[in-house]
Amino acid sequence: MPSALGALCCGVHENTDGPAMSSTSLSASETETVSGSGLSGEETKRANSPDATPSTSTSSIIDKRAHFDTCFKTESSTPEEVLATQTKTWTSSAYQHFLLPPKIKVESGKAPFNDEATSNLNHHVKACALAPSSQTQVLAQYVQGHSYSYARHHVGLVLWCAHCGRPFSIVEDGELIDLFKQAFAGVQMPSHVTVLRDMKEIHTMTKAHLQEMLRII
Repeated sequence: MPSALGALCCGVHENTDGPAMSSTSLSASETETVSGSGLSGEETKRANSPDATPSTSTSSIIDKRAHFDTCFKTESSTPEEVLATQTKTWTSSAYQHFLLPPKIKVESGKAPFNDEATSNLNHHVKACALAPSSQTQVLAQYVQGHSYSYARHHVGLVLWCAHCGRPFSIVEDGELIDLFKQAFAGVQMPSHVTVLRDMKEIHTMTKAHLQEMLRII
């Protein structure tokens, strides 16, 4: 492959006095190299046309492939070895969001590539960004000085109704809810049905605990 690419590059950069290089001057292996260098079918036809001159984009693709083959010694290395060599040159933070080394799966040999670009990786990282969950929001509020806990607030309301003889419907009082929200805007109030159910459950648990204590005595 290096000899074929070298011949093509020489024809592009050095053949300035003579006629443009035609497809008849390419060997079979060299013609195959052009076809497998990432060119589309239409570009390949134009490159192989007797009247065509090498375009700038075609030359750029061939030069880039030749540079890649030279830097990473693709002729004498396996794909895994080439990848291991590449990873040593990676500096973008985008790679920190992916499991390395990636699995190599070749689907087509005609896809254009840029071994140094990370735009697609960054787009993927941004697309995977998670919205703050309820757990992380609670943690952030705690770090910022809030000590609110729905479970503790919930139990406190149940005990308040039980100890002070308050009606269960008081937890749905708009003025009371406003007072709680002045202390913490994210407060959540249970319904009176939930308070009633939880009070029954607390009563059952407390009764069983007292019976166990009296049995031991």
